[in-house]
Amino acid sequence: MLDSREYEGKLREIITKAVVARGKKSFTKVYTLQPGARPDRVLGCWLANHEFEAKGFPNCVVVRGKYEINVWYACQGNSKTDVLKEMVTYSENIPFNEHSGRLGKDEEVHVVEKYEPRAVAVKIQGNDVFVEVQSAFFVEVTGETKVCVLAFPVDAANDDFDDKEKDLLDDEDEGQLDVVEFPEEGSTLDEEAEETL
Repeated sequence: MLDSREYEGKLREIITKAVVARGKKSFTKVYTLQPGARPDRVLGCWLANHEFEAKGFPNCVVVRGKYEINVWYACQGNSKTDVLKEMVTYSENIPFNEHSGRLGKDEEVHVVEKYEPRAVAVKIQGNDVFVEVQSAFFVEVTGETKVCVLAFPVDAANDDFDDKEKDLLDDEDEGQLDVVEFPEEGSTLDEEAEETL
């Protein structure tokens, strides 16, 4: 655990965007449908046209949606078939598994389906058809948060740079670099050469 007293005056706060809350949930809904004719046998079931929206609250995300349930069934002593179509709605609270405090109103809510709603069981009871639907969602909330970083004084950073620069110059001296002297103003290169000889 970081002791803030030890670093008093050295910590700086940076405001940035980050994921501030996450949550996930799987849930099952059972819908009761009433076909026009007494069903004898279910031949198939599928879901279509799924739509949903989400809204964030301080401790959870509420997902509201709808989809169409289609049940293909046999009736009249299995001599005829028909398809029952019904649009159903749902509303589900998804609590946060991890979050950094209460959420405000400016956060962005992102919702992803872990898989599309699917019918896992269909049962006939009297004139009714019961359809069990399973759904799963994963939610993330993005908002502003503060990050504390350890800051070093500018002088300390410069001192470190000066030391590295000094080491670099010392390395150059060890290499015995040749120094080239240019001739004085008014003289020529030939005159300088003669003086050297």
